Amino acid sequence: MSEWLNGDGYPTEEALIRIRQAAPRDVIAAILDAWNHTYGSANTNLSASEERVAGRGLWKSCEFLRLATGGWSGNEDVIAAYEENWLARGLTWRLSAAGGLHILRVIDSGSEGGAAPARGSRGGS
Repeated sequence: MSEWLNGDGYPTEEALIRIRQAAPRDVIAAILDAWNHTYGSANTNLSASEERVAGRGLWKSCEFLRLATGGWSGNEDVIAAYEENWLARGLTWRLSAAGGLHILRVIDSGSEGGAAPARGSRGGS
């Protein structure tokens, strides 16, 4: 388990505070650190329709993070903390859908609008 998850796999209060207070370029890392990949998924592989809805044409040099909460209340807590971070949410949010699907634009740590890290996946399916 990460330092941001308790023994039961739920995000710690410190992790949720970190997400609420994260700078836009740091919020994705804070979310991933507190995300329970056993019950939910987090990856950068979007379907063609998800890419269209997320605005791939507008953000050609950016990557997107696809989060699915898996119904896990701890992951829902992570999303709730993210939604309280108005600046980060305003710059990264692209889509939320019923069933716990969320798509966020990844902001490169080098600039607010630059390219993101290479595609790949992290945990979950």
